[in-house]
Amino acid sequence: MLSNVPTTPKFIQQYKHATSELNFLYNISTEWHQHPCIQLSLSLHRHELLTLSVQNETHSTHGFLIPSNVIHKLDSSNTCSMTLLIEPIDEHYHLFSHLTEELSVILLEHADIVAITDYLVKSFLCGEKPDTFTVYLLLRPYLPCHCQFDKRILKAVSFIESLSVKRISSRQVADKIYLSESRFLHLFRDQLGINFRAYLLWLRLSDAIGEIHMTDSLTLIANNCGFSDTAHFSRTCKMAYGIRPSDLKHIIQQNLQFNCKTSQCLYNINKQSIHSITEEQLPHEKGVNLQVM
Repeated sequence: MLSNVPTTPKFIQQYKHATSELNFLYNISTEWHQHPCIQLSLSLHRHELLTLSVQNETHSTHGFLIPSNVIHKLDSSNTCSMTLLIEPIDEHYHLFSHLTEELSVILLEHADIVAITDYLVKSFLCGEKPDTFTVYLLLRPYLPCHCQFDKRILKAVSFIESLSVKRISSRQVADKIYLSESRFLHLFRDQLGINFRAYLLWLRLSDAIGEIHMTDSLTLIANNCGFSDTAHFSRTCKMAYGIRPSDLKHIIQQNLQFNCKTSQCLYNINKQSIHSITEEQLPHEKGVNLQVM
């Protein structure tokens, strides 16, 4: 559980896109958790390391890439960091999954960390959606891949995501795309790397955390998003993000801005670089306080 120490403020801010999420964190430590996204995490301080724990291993590093569904915890105490989460439905997800097929953790080289951090920070400051294919190319030369998403599963995912409350049976979705329920469930797991029920829960959680800044009632959020009760919401949040929604809400309510005072913070360096190129005002850096990896 997060400790509430006034002298060590914590910060979480997320910018959610259709198939990815960009998170800025400061002084955040998570508990053990796993989620269906490929995770790329980077320290923004040149002299401060992130601590990643995976199974029986602990790594201190400036940057790492881990596959989906890996149980892990992250400690970014006293440093700014950035995490890119790549959803299973992202069109380039499979390229990253090939990189991580045989490794539970990829520790990034310094040159890769600097290049990716520069790209992601500049994209954010310019109000642009990060392109996951560009991130992939900064990691590795492109290797031809013949993986293809089944259009029926894409249609199913699009239908599920259009629901205001993500509560629907696998049979109902299978009927929508003219498959038997058993065939749909097999194909869904094969394409997304996560079973249908777990994916529904992930989407409910995403919706719930998206509302966490809008009301003081976690019970209301849980009910609105399809959870059986607040305890179910809290357990799901902790299992997927390593943080309880009550702790997350406490951090968000501090209403802090991402304003690191460290001169060597890569966020500040890139911000100064962009300001030196143009005198035009950057798009207002406005985001929704959300979740932590």
